[in-house]
Amino acid sequence: MLSTDMQFYLNKVVDEYELIQFLSKSLDLRCETLNYPDSQAEVFVMINDYEIGFPMDITISYTKEVSLGKDYLWLAKLLARSYQTLVATDLPEGHLARN
Repeated sequence: MLSTDMQFYLNKVVDEYELIQFLSKSLDLRCETLNYPDSQAEVFVMINDYEIGFPMDITISYTKEVSLGKDYLWLAKLLARSYQTLVATDLPEGHLARN
């Protein structure tokens, strides 16, 4: 059962397969989407494209038993740097940078 989400908005659309490979390597966890299923995956990534606003939305879902070992801001900065784009995220309640 998936229980925790991290959501990011990218200011450009990137290739879904390449993004899944990038996230798997960066998080050191196996990731999957509906388009690229993986029965061994520990993380599910849902990707949406939009016509207005930020054109790509990435939601990373995982169970409490999975430890990402990464922070929202770390991953947002990595995505921005790697794909040379703006990245927005909604920090969870209680996150230090939110205060």
